Amino acid sequence: MRERAAEGAPIYLTSDSYLVSKLAGVFPALPFVDFCWQATTRKEYEGALARIDASGREKIYLDAPETVAFATSPCAVFYERLREDLGARFERSGTAAGWEVWKRRSP
Repeated sequence: MRERAAEGAPIYLTSDSYLVSKLAGVFPALPFVDFCWQATTRKEYEGALARIDASGREKIYLDAPETVAFATSPCAVFYERLREDLGARFERSGTAAGWEVWKRRSP
């Protein structure tokens, strides 16, 4: 994430929100750090999705499903649902260094 921050504050969604932010020295470009635990109502969840969409960022990063962070997370089901909902605005474009990269769909 530190390398990606050179392009501007990245949007990344991870089950290891404290550790990644601490080690990388980079916080996600959102008003929340841990999406899973901070979007506890449908309204908060939809608001967070709207902020991701309105951010204008061309890429977002999620824990790749084959990583330990994802496999051991109590939020794995949450992030699977998030992937479904992101599909309307973004598309999966591969993985990089343990992150699943999603690019904004062309209008």
